[in-house]
Amino acid sequence: MGHHARILALTAAVAMGISGAAAASRLRYASDVPKSHQKRLEADFERFREIPAIGEDPLLLSMLEIQSPSTEAISDWILARVKVVTGKDFNTGAPGVTVTLREGVVYPQREELPWGVVKGELEDPLPEPGDQPKTVTVMSNLGGALYLDGKLSGNILGVYVPGIPEPLEILSPRVGLVQIDQGLFTNPEPDRLAARLHRVSTMLHEARHSDGTGKSLGFFHFVCPDGHDYAGQEACDVAQNGPYAIEGRALKLFASTCGARCTKKEKEMLRLEAAEMAGRVFPALPAFSGEGAM
Repeated sequence: MGHHARILALTAAVAMGISGAAAASRLRYASDVPKSHQKRLEADFERFREIPAIGEDPLLLSMLEIQSPSTEAISDWILARVKVVTGKDFNTGAPGVTVTLREGVVYPQREELPWGVVKGELEDPLPEPGDQPKTVTVMSNLGGALYLDGKLSGNILGVYVPGIPEPLEILSPRVGLVQIDQGLFTNPEPDRLAARLHRVSTMLHEARHSDGTGKSLGFFHFVCPDGHDYAGQEACDVAQNGPYAIEGRALKLFASTCGARCTKKEKEMLRLEAAEMAGRVFPALPAFSGEGAM
């Protein structure tokens, strides 16, 4: 197994148990993303932006490096980092999908591997990105993994996405290429506000994977320690401002914002998941800046 697939496994969000054209949210969709999924994601951002007051969490604002606690500011933060959405069967390792556009490129901090990525383990026969025991994959950030792949090989990579004629040039994790998976739309009432807020929190998680430089590049996940519910699985963080920390604080904030538009049970579920996300963060290292690479 190549290190490309090994790295992809570190950027997947996991949960318990109009092709090629810019849409209202500025997202572009691969042609393999069902129209129903496209419409639902667009509606998620529309409904989210309609929330008049989101409340305030100073720590979350600091993590996102934004001044305003508005839903518009949070949406803009996501869409600066999540730009192209592919379907669940998209495979960057398939023949002709990932190509080398330029060779012999000198990357900044080339020898510095991100936290969570160990050079000697890049060829280990770990599972392909996707479901692990006790988890269902919700979404994966492919851009950060591809950027690191190019950095390690000294090449600029390009990716052919179905429905988009020109290859996406991977010059930075901020290319914002993400893949939706089966776990994103499992809610039996996907158009309820609580379900939409949950998907927005997932987008926040994946957006964070588009950040970082040097040791923080990609905000890759770590193997959870012994005794944890996900022990041995790459479903934990050490960064106090990483994907799980941001997702958890967002879920907690959304639960308090929901008001009468969410049932008591829905708000409690958002709070429980917020606590579960917080339980995946092991701050062994200080928080670091979320500045983009390159």
